[in-house]
Amino acid sequence: MAFNNWSLYGEDDWKFRQNLTVSLGVRYDSFPPPNFYGSGSINDWDYKTGDWLIGGGKLPPACNVSPVAPCIPGTGNLNDLPNGNRIKLARYPGIRYPIHDNFSPRLGVAWSFARNTVLRAGYGIYFDTE
Repeated sequence: MAFNNWSLYGEDDWKFRQNLTVSLGVRYDSFPPPNFYGSGSINDWDYKTGDWLIGGGKLPPACNVSPVAPCIPGTGNLNDLPNGNRIKLARYPGIRYPIHDNFSPRLGVAWSFARNTVLRAGYGIYFDTE
């Protein structure tokens, strides 16, 4: 399995006065679903819905057809399992939805208001893969 997350970032500083500097920047993050190599699949619990998600594009076969894991116990009918209604096929083979709209601004200010004292402040929006 491989994650192909990537990001772009740009920033510039402007010195408005000898004692005042402002930094502006923006970052872009792309989080596509992971790629799977071979016959592997991934499963995960969706904490937002409480469902157990099965990835790989299809449900595994029933254990009475394929006695090798991964398989669904019994006949493979999810409704026959305890909480089988909470087991779902993921919308994307890699479980995670692709996220391609993460633009995050950054702002920083440095103000030297005394000879040996600098006040610094910063703001930014940050993203995670969930």
